[in-house]
Amino acid sequence: MKTKEELLAMSHEDLASLTYKIMYEQCLLENKEKENKRLREILDTIGVTYETFKSEFHE
Repeated sequence: MKTKEELLAMSHEDLASLTYKIMYEQCLLENKEKENKRLREILDTIGVTYETFKSEFHE
């Protein structure tokens, strides 16, 4: 994280590059969050299926 003084000292080109980098990283983060949410849903479904299997076939 850059300080206010560091940002003020940067050139326009450097600020644009930093902005692009931050936007790109944010996009990657959002994609990973979506992927993680989907994987959690899959794991929850597997858990429900396993518990159903255990209760129906191993009583």
